[in-house]
Parts: sequence; C-alpha cells; structure tokens
Amino acid sequence: MRILTINSFYAPHIRGGAEITQKLLWSGMAARGHSVVSLSLSPDREWRRDTVEGVDAVRVPVMNAALPYGPERLGRLDRALWKIRDVYNRPARRQVERVIDDTSPDVVVTHNLMGFSASAWQAAFARRKKVVHVLHDYYLICPNINMMARSERCARRCVKCGLMRLPHGRLSSGVSAVVGVSNAILASHLAAPLFAGVPIRTVINDARDIDRHPARRSHHPFSFGYIGGLSPVKGVDLLLSAFCDVAKASDRPLRLVVAGTGDAGYMDALAARHRATGIDFVGFVDPSSFFDRVDVTIVPSLWDEPFAGVIYESLGHGVPVIGSRRGGIPEVVRDGVNGLLFDPGRPEDLRDAMLKLASDASLLDRLRGSARSSVEELLSVGRMVDEYEALVRRVADGPLPDA
Repeated sequence: MRILTINSFYAPHIRGGAEITQKLLWSGMAARGHSVVSLSLSPDREWRRDTVEGVDAVRVPVMNAALPYGPERLGRLDRALWKIRDVYNRPARRQVERVIDDTSPDVVVTHNLMGFSASAWQAAFARRKKVVHVLHDYYLICPNINMMARSERCARRCVKCGLMRLPHGRLSSGVSAVVGVSNAILASHLAAPLFAGVPIRTVINDARDIDRHPARRSHHPFSFGYIGGLSPVKGVDLLLSAFCDVAKASDRPLRLVVAGTGDAGYMDALAARHRATGIDFVGFVDPSSFFDRVDVTIVPSLWDEPFAGVIYESLGHGVPVIGSRRGGIPEVVRDGVNGLLFDPGRPEDLRDAMLKLASDASLLDRLRGSARSSVEELLSVGRMVDEYEALVRRVADGPLPDA
C-alpha cells in the first residue's frame, strides 16, 4: 500500500508521545514493504525531504506566524490570530494537495493537524482520497488542545471553542475511519459531536517495546517519581504540594524525583514554592534509568490525559503507578491491581495514596508483581502495527465515503 501520514511533526522532531508512537508505527509499516510518506512541518521554514528508517519524510514551512510549540514567543493578540488562521488554513491545504499529487497515496492517515488545520482533510477529499484520522489530543474540539482554561478543566466545550471548530464537525464526517488511542478520547469526540456517520470507529492503543527487568528492590530513601512535561495541566504543582505534606507525615525518609523540562519561568516558580528536602529536579533523563531510580511513578494529570505512555512504560518496568481518574488513565491503571487511582479535585486523595504505598510493603510488592503482566499487550509494537495495517488495508479496499 502507498500511505501518506500527516502530523505536525515527525522524527527526529519529537514533541511528545504522539511523535514517538508514529515513528514506531510508520517505520514498522515501511519494514513490512509498504510505501510510507510522512508530511510534517519543517523547523526552518524550508521544504525538506529526507528518509527516517524507511519513511520518506517531507517537511514543509508552516503557513502561519510560528510553529506550534515553537521557540517564537507570540503575544496574546498574535496567539489569538494564529489560532484563528489555524481553523482552516488555505495555504496549508495547497501544500497537502501538492504532496498528495506527488505521492498518489491509497490512504491518507492524519494525526495531530495543528499547523495544517482541518483543511488537510479537505485537500484529501478534493483528490478523492480515503482518510483515517487518529486522535491523540483534543485539538479538534479545543484550540488549546487540552480542554483546560486557566488551569481548570472544562466541563464542556465553551462557546468560543465551538465557534472556532465549526468546520470540523462537517469535515470530520467525510473520513473513512476514526481511531482513538483510548476509549475516553474517542468517546469525547463522538459526544462533541464529531465524526457523525463515519463507518469505522475504533480504538488502537499505543505501544512500546520494553525489555523485562529483574525483580525490583525498594530504594532508600523510598522514592516517588514523575517524568514528563512540566506544565500546570500535568498536575506537577499538585504533586509537589502533596509530597511536601507526605514527607512531613511519614516516619521514614522519602524522595521525589522529578524528570522533564518545561517553561523556565514555571519551573523556577515550582522550585521556589516547594523547597522541601528530598525533591530532586533532574531534567531530561533516559526513561529506563529513571524507572530504575523510583519505587512508584505518579501521573497527577489535571487534564483528561488521552493515553499517557509513561503509565505503561512504568508498569512495563515493574513500577506501580498512582494516577488521576482523568481521561484514559483509568483504562491502564487498575486500582489495587497495578497501582492506585485518585481524584485530582481532592488533593488529600493523592496524599493518602502516597502514604499508603510508602508504608505498606506487602501492597507495594503485590502491585509490583502484577505491573508488567497487566499491560503485556501494550508492550508489543508489533501488535500495534498489526492493528493499523489491518485497518488501513480495510479502508483502502472499501468504498469512498460521502464527503
């Protein structure tokens, strides 16, 4: 099959778990003999073409004031104008049409469309191409991509977001299949409502290949860990506050290892607010070395995390997880089986969970014992490639939907 995949970024330009997953997926498809072309944004505003592990990577200039998540610091007005243009970006549509004409794919698979906009779908429809869309975040519902406003979770889509996503409901109905990386994110989009009448609606979980590790021993001091982006929606402030309280209440020494990077001002503010001993900010680290350093991983997300890869990476390394009851997290963290769940709206729930695992060695051992087996199917990239290959083939062999 000839496949064109579209995402804001492609390896080696990694912005998050979505790009990691796509590199594994599409290099896996290329290794099986499929012709895969990746279309993404160029970091230097030039047309570029290179090869990444068998994938023909085409990179085009962003047709907007700046790259998504780029180094340019836009003011409030410029950010608003960027989002307005990204509702339906006509110059980006012409870029997509050019690449489709050059590559003649059997199927177009779209992922995160920030910077391209929903006009990428229209480009495919105009060329009579079948489209599979994969949901990694809430971009199609919310221009902020996370359904958060001022660090507060949105109970429903606001009027502003509804207006800025008016084209998406109609255009989304023209795709042949929609894939959620979790049940939660698929359900949220169908309820929006998007993808009305789309014949194939399915869930394909992301995957990582993780080698087995030897039996773990508790660290001294007992160590909690956080790894990921340092931003308000990730609940890092909530975690640091909880740790400070738990460290005071515990009768044993405790440590919190915080791995990751974020906005420098936000990180400085975190460090200033939480000066408790035992908190180590270690910056970017290799995930395997991180999981070797901690007894429990904490995922305190305030937003509806679509499907946090850090969870199954942690469990794959035999490290239990304390996770918030948000988004796709409860689909992987099974309370009392491979970790504990808490309500991020009740900070005392997180403190109780941390104290419980720090003080109950038998519970910790039981959770460790079932950690890896509970996510075994998520630890096979081959399984993920199998499922996408079958889906793309099904779409390629099926009829064109009414766009």
